[in-house]
Amino acid sequence: MLTTRPPVPDGYGLSSRYRPSGSDAVGGDWFDVTSMPDGRLVLMVGDVAGHGMGMAAVTAQLRHALRAYLIDTGGAAGALERLGGLIAELLPGELATVTAVELEPGTGRTTVVSAGHPPPVLRTRGGAVLLDQARGPALGLGVHPTHEVHTVDLEPGDAILLYTDGLVEQRRRPLSESLRELQDHVRAAPRDPERMCDALLAGAPLTDDDVTLVALHRLG
Repeated sequence: MLTTRPPVPDGYGLSSRYRPSGSDAVGGDWFDVTSMPDGRLVLMVGDVAGHGMGMAAVTAQLRHALRAYLIDTGGAAGALERLGGLIAELLPGELATVTAVELEPGTGRTTVVSAGHPPPVLRTRGGAVLLDQARGPALGLGVHPTHEVHTVDLEPGDAILLYTDGLVEQRRRPLSESLRELQDHVRAAPRDPERMCDALLAGAPLTDDDVTLVALHRLG
């Protein structure tokens, strides 16, 4: 469920990595990158609960539906609301988390929307911070919230990292500790986008869950 040949505007770089779980089961991680008619770039990372081919089919449905809803609603917040309704009506019992990031390439203005997913990390020249202000429940919980959005400016030299929970979740360890450690790793990672993703994946704990990374860099 990984996109191929994603569009990247001039002045930006995109890197991604995927590591399957240690088991033979198909995982539920996916990511997508698409261009909107007005020139905005949208990055999406999601995770569907469960394993196996049936779950993979659900993952494909949600990924393609989210693309359609982006065009129909004109933004990630409305698209996630529509996707939550789709799960409630047609896929009861399924549970999914998603983070979507909208970028205006000319200005660097970046909008984050989340549905129960681990928060992105913004790396600036001064360090690395969690973009956890845009919180929302996972899709499939039977609620229909209005998803909050959080906006930041991606300056030249900055990067924003999206990932799935396999990068940070460990048994018997608080998630807050793992997120603080991730900030440290992002802060210390090489500036080169490909090397940064390699370093983060190499430092990720070996678990029975998939790991997906997507990093968007504004060149400077």
